[in-house]
Amino acid sequence: MPFLRLTIAQKSMLQHYIPLVFGCLRSNPTLYRPLLMKSFRCCSTIPETEYDRKADGVLAGLAEYFDSFPDWLKCDKDFDVSCSMGVLTVNVGKRVGVYVINKQTPNRQIWLSSPMSGPKRYDIVGEKWIYSHDGKSLDALLNEEFRNIFCCDEIDFSKHMR
Repeated sequence: MPFLRLTIAQKSMLQHYIPLVFGCLRSNPTLYRPLLMKSFRCCSTIPETEYDRKADGVLAGLAEYFDSFPDWLKCDKDFDVSCSMGVLTVNVGKRVGVYVINKQTPNRQIWLSSPMSGPKRYDIVGEKWIYSHDGKSLDALLNEEFRNIFCCDEIDFSKHMR
């Protein structure tokens, strides 16, 4: 296969630069962390009981916060929130669509289906739920999207991520 053949100059360049790149990554954890997270995306190692406690707390906190929206935001008449058996569904209305946030116990993840940004899978990292592809937390994404939907900078999900 000709596309796998490297010239002597290319081999020399690879031998020179690969250690530099990995050395840089090791000495700068902020660069290394996203690569590490992408490499080990599978399952979190936290015990299932701890995962359930954290995920259930997040879903309950979010459901309670979403339930308060009609009290202080101008919501569509179709706005509806339901949370049952590890699945939180938020119908924002016909103009926006439906958000689904659910537990994914085998993977120790929380999955989000957003009509604005699509599907995402969040892993617990410390006390935050983080999307490994961009390093953004679940509360940061929800803040961004719902502030845009309701044109309101007062929306803050971080206080409701138990």
